[in-house]
Amino acid sequence: MTNKITPQMFLVFSLFTLMALPAHLWALSLEEAKDLANQQNSQILAVAQKVNGAKSQELGAWPTVLPNISLQASATRFDSFQNRSLASVFGGDTSLFPDRSYSAKLAVTQPIFNPAVLPAFGAASALSDAMRYQGENIRQMVLLDTVTSYYNVARAIEMDRLASENVGLLNSLVRQIKEMARLGAVTQSDALAVEVRLKEAERAQLESSKGLVLAKMKLNSVLGSPLNTDVTVNAAMSSQIELPSQVDPIVAIDTALKSRLDLKSLRRTKDLMESSVLLAKTGYLPGIYLIGNYGYVGNSGDFIKNENKDWSVTLSGSWNILDGLSTTSKLGVAEANLRDHDQNIKMAEQGVQIEVIDAILSIESARKGLQLAEVASTLSQRNYSEVSQRYKAGGATNTDLLSAQLTASQAKVGMLNAQYDAVVAGYRYQRSIGLIPVPSATAK
Repeated sequence: MTNKITPQMFLVFSLFTLMALPAHLWALSLEEAKDLANQQNSQILAVAQKVNGAKSQELGAWPTVLPNISLQASATRFDSFQNRSLASVFGGDTSLFPDRSYSAKLAVTQPIFNPAVLPAFGAASALSDAMRYQGENIRQMVLLDTVTSYYNVARAIEMDRLASENVGLLNSLVRQIKEMARLGAVTQSDALAVEVRLKEAERAQLESSKGLVLAKMKLNSVLGSPLNTDVTVNAAMSSQIELPSQVDPIVAIDTALKSRLDLKSLRRTKDLMESSVLLAKTGYLPGIYLIGNYGYVGNSGDFIKNENKDWSVTLSGSWNILDGLSTTSKLGVAEANLRDHDQNIKMAEQGVQIEVIDAILSIESARKGLQLAEVASTLSQRNYSEVSQRYKAGGATNTDLLSAQLTASQAKVGMLNAQYDAVVAGYRYQRSIGLIPVPSATAK
């Protein structure tokens, strides 16, 4: 037998999931939601660690200029055939040929000329900046996701309220129609038509309840909160609509190309790759180092004496003549990666331009959609009121009333969607040009 998951089963399971663990009703303002996501969102926390790691890698460039200092010590016991042979020549006196060796020394290597210095520091700085820009870009993306999820919950709450209100109105109408059918004022077909409409409204209510559950889970996920938290919002979408009056596409695209953090990250990554090319070329250049050793060498445990003192200073240079084409191979790979990244930057810039134009078009669409939705809502509500009055006076049929009620209900849903689109369009435009404001970084 095949088990099918019905919408009712899904809703029950989702509600059970939300109530399975202790949770409290949590009313959030938008600013509180932004701050919470900035502190708890998994993406932000993860990229913060990458940024810290990149800062730590900056230390990796310092060995190209700082001295390497090491303390070395050894104790050796050996049995040499040569020593035994020589001892036999001198009457078997092994003390003349020790079988032990002790040493302790301080070794210092100071780079004098290291061609990798500038490329190493350039690469470390570029990597740190690229990761920092990437982190800020992730925070902007999470902020946009927070806003859309937040207002999606607000819309879902209103959708669920409208669906419940619609079911209540139809239940009242069903009772009236049934009474009228009993008195013979309407036919049984009319009564059945209203009941069918009621069942459709109940199904729509089920879908709206399911949508509310999923919207809350999505918001909790963005906020980094337990998915079962019964979060709610306390902001009306109608009061949050801020659409720019006029947008110059050329100015907007220019702003985006200069301000977008993902593009800044890509450009600093290019600097990193250029440093990698220079670093590969250092394989063709010489290096000069000053090497110093100071210590003691002896054949007994008390070898640290002035007469056992041992020191040296060496100026050493090396120049790679032939390394089996290893340097050539590294350079080829670095240059190929740089050319490939140039193409990635071009594609990313084109993508940003398309995103900006799409955001501008969405603003205009949202503005016109909001105006149309307001007109439709006003007209449909007026029509429903007039039809209701005529229905009570016997001048309209139940079919007329149902049609007017359906139109009014659809207009209210259309208004909610238009308000949501308008609120989100403003934030998406700000994100598209790279100027969406984010809370101060607090994630560790």
